[in-house]
Amino acid sequence: MLNLVNRDSVTDGNPSAKNISFSGAESVQRDRPYDIIRTNLDNQGILRRRQRRIKISRMSAKCERLQEWWTIMNDRQVFGAFLKEKRNARLITVRAMAEMVDVGCGYYSDIESGRRCRIEIGFLEKIIKVLQLSDDDSKTLYDLAGKAEQAAPPDLTGYINNTPKARIALRVAKETATDEDWDYFAKYLEDKEK
Repeated sequence: MLNLVNRDSVTDGNPSAKNISFSGAESVQRDRPYDIIRTNLDNQGILRRRQRRIKISRMSAKCERLQEWWTIMNDRQVFGAFLKEKRNARLITVRAMAEMVDVGCGYYSDIESGRRCRIEIGFLEKIIKVLQLSDDDSKTLYDLAGKAEQAAPPDLTGYINNTPKARIALRVAKETATDEDWDYFAKYLEDKEK
C-alpha cells in the first residue's frame, strides 16, 4: 500500500507538516518526515513477512520430503541390521554370505548397511536357507524387506496379486477395519485350520 502525500497540504513552506491519506481513510496529520519513512518500512516489513512465510512453507515441504526419505533409509537400516545380526549369530563373514547367496561382497555389504535393499523372493529365500531362520524370523525378514521398499512383504505379494478377493477385502478393510477386527479374523482363520 502506498502512502500519498497531498502537496497542497504543505503549510507555510514547512515540509515537516504534511497531510497524508491512507487509501480512503481519513487524513492524518504527521509532523515528522521520518514517520513517512517508517510507514513505508512497515509496509516493506509486511512484504518481508509474507516472503518469509512463503520461504517457510517451501522449507516445510522440503522437510517433509527429507523426512520421508529418512524413514525409507531408516527402514532399510533396520532390515540390514536384522540380516547382520542373524549372520553374525551363525559366525558367517560378509564375503562368505555374499558367495552363498550369489551376490558380490560389496553389494551384500551395502544391503546390510542400508544403502541398498533387494527384496526379490528368491534372494530372500536363499538368505533364509543359508541362515537357517525359523518361521518367525522368516516372517520378520519378509516384513522388514517389504517395509524397507515401502511395499507389501514379498511373501504376500504373489498371493495378493493372484487372489482378487484378497485385494477386494484389503481395500474394504483399509477403510473400516480396526485392530480388533483383524485379531478376530486371524483367530477365525487359525480355528478353521484346526
